[in-house]
Amino acid sequence: TSISRHANASRGTVDIRLEGSVVVLEVADDGVGLPPPRSRGSSLGLLGMGERARRLGGQCVVSQRDPTGTLVSVRVPLSRDQGVQLADKP
Repeated sequence: TSISRHANASRGTVDIRLEGSVVVLEVADDGVGLPPPRSRGSSLGLLGMGERARRLGGQCVVSQRDPTGTLVSVRVPLSRDQGVQLADKP
């Protein structure tokens, strides 16, 4: 949603993978990039993404891509307490 509303991007990608017992979600675009830090700090969308990741014991990092665009990286550990079960490898 943020890419279509704010990025003015021609391309966006979504990658989700499992690294050990951590789910990694990365959303990237080739758009206009991040607003200046001063205006970014009060963005409800960015604050909301970080809060949701922290509630799951994870983290959300939003960064500028080089030469243009934005990368949102979310890392959340899996645990049996969250109702997610990992299949044991044979």
